[in-house]
Amino acid sequence: MIPPSGETLPSTQRVLVVDDNPLNCDLLARRLRRMGLERVDCVDNGEAALEHLRAHAYDLVLLDLMMPVLDGYGVLTTLRAEGQLPELPVLMVSAADEMAGVIRCIELGAQDYLTKPINAPLLEARVRATLERKQLRDLMAAQLERTQRDLLAARRLQLSMVPPDQPEPGPHGPLCVAARLKPAREIGGDLIDHFPLSDGHYLLALGDVSGKGAEAALCMARTVSLLRATARQHWRAGQDPAQAVAAILAETNEALAEANDSAQFVTLFLGIADLHADRLSYACAGHPAPYLCTPGSVQALGVSPSLPLGVMPGYGIRVETVDVPPQARLLAYSDGVTEAFDRAGTAFGDTRLAQLLTGCTSQLPQHLVASVADGIHAFAAGAEQSDDIALLAWMRP
Repeated sequence: MIPPSGETLPSTQRVLVVDDNPLNCDLLARRLRRMGLERVDCVDNGEAALEHLRAHAYDLVLLDLMMPVLDGYGVLTTLRAEGQLPELPVLMVSAADEMAGVIRCIELGAQDYLTKPINAPLLEARVRATLERKQLRDLMAAQLERTQRDLLAARRLQLSMVPPDQPEPGPHGPLCVAARLKPAREIGGDLIDHFPLSDGHYLLALGDVSGKGAEAALCMARTVSLLRATARQHWRAGQDPAQAVAAILAETNEALAEANDSAQFVTLFLGIADLHADRLSYACAGHPAPYLCTPGSVQALGVSPSLPLGVMPGYGIRVETVDVPPQARLLAYSDGVTEAFDRAGTAFGDTRLAQLLTGCTSQLPQHLVASVADGIHAFAAGAEQSDDIALLAWMRP
């Protein structure tokens, strides 16, 4: 931090004095050095000042108003056009009768001014105050940059948690899967997971944590870990998929509801596809029903009313079972899809989603999620994304 008045300033800070009068330059330089500022450069015109500013990093500029070649107005105008203001603090130095010009310079981006003849205590006070403001801005900018780096790293980590698409039938069964996750901020609370179980079964999950940002992202990561752990614990070859879905949801709900001081909850679609019987056992814990798309038909699957996970312990969620014919597409999504808004504040809505899916019933899963994402983007027409968007599509060829 900048030391109080009377103590020397950090010698590492660099100051540029711009004045066409050599005596004024020398006087200002000597007074600045007495304050502890050893790195003081002097130039006698605006063009030379700009050359120095482009070649070196300065902490402060003392700029005379009236100079040959290029005056103070021209220097400020150029610095402003180059985007160096207000990060580079400029103190104007002018005669007492040049106040109109000083006001114009402050409007151009100068931070303060001094009048000639220079008053030494006032010079020190203005220099200290200006350098302290710059130091605080630099610290805040550095902290913001670190935070942005951390958030970008967290975003990459979150996106990497989404399993890769399976565009072709894999070794664990004839299923094609594709997903798309787009957080509204750097990180978000939507989750997507899918992975093979034994004996020709496949688990599919898509959820939405309440809230946004880091807290929601941490809850999302915990929920994914819980789902995977409970699935490994409860799934056995030959088991009834509907019973497994119920057990996984019940245990995950108990874990999320326990000591839930932050009052966070998770809406969740969870399904287990039986690839031998062409059947899906699924449940929606406070989550929108997925769509079943077949040639000439798009319908939302039936779901029983249910609370999200984490709201209360001991809450049972009804599991549904539906036949899924070969070539049928299924799409699970978060409410960020239907609650996407355009510039007029109109929501994308369930009707538009169903209409869009009507034209996509023959698309492969990776093309289906891309079509929905593109449709939302076109509808929003540049409006800011207000909620995380998650899409999960799958089909049995």
